[in-house]
Amino acid sequence: MKKNINQSGHSLIEDIFSIFCGIIVFSVGVLIIKSVGIIAGGTAGISLILSYTTDISFGVWFVIVSSPFFIISLIKLGIKFTIMTVSSIVISSLIVDNLKISMELNHYGMFISSLFGGILIGVAILILARHRASLGGFYILGVYLQDRNIINMGKLALISDCIIMSLGYYFLNFELMFFSLLTTIIYNVFIIINHKPGRYLPNEISKNKKLAKYLQNEINNKE
Repeated sequence: MKKNINQSGHSLIEDIFSIFCGIIVFSVGVLIIKSVGIIAGGTAGISLILSYTTDISFGVWFVIVSSPFFIISLIKLGIKFTIMTVSSIVISSLIVDNLKISMELNHYGMFISSLFGGILIGVAILILARHRASLGGFYILGVYLQDRNIINMGKLALISDCIIMSLGYYFLNFELMFFSLLTTIIYNVFIIINHKPGRYLPNEISKNKKLAKYLQNEINNKE
């Protein structure tokens, strides 16, 4: 079994607190789009479609659909990542199934629900990714491939989400499909822009005086 490919750079307490905040943000985002019948991408989108077409709740489907990816997570990303991810999916499932939103955004139309829901889901996914956790099967694969510098997590998610959107064509009308696609584009673009490995590396190096000095000496030696 492999260890985590990259550590989050935070303490365990910081990781747990931030991941819990991300779970809350994600759950609210899902509740917003769910209240108007919009779907999202990834395993959450598949779970929403199944919850709309069966008598089984979103939370139950979310855990079931995500389960096969837990094996990939355990083998490729380590036990800590897997525990954090499984906990995030289970807790968010319980929240979505049991929490009622007092704020009725659907009164303001699907565009506002799509905008708010998309932004919140994107923020949540980014928070968990920064703290070495995930909120769905395709994002587990995305974290692994991005760590290997194969493809950006947001780009992979956008590709898989487009495939899932095509499934929604058989269950949703044109208006719901349009705003579902808008929601998916909003949070994936947010992730693509904000989750690029190495972007903040110069800042991290500058904080580590020993590493900065070592790298400067290496540069001077080459000169």
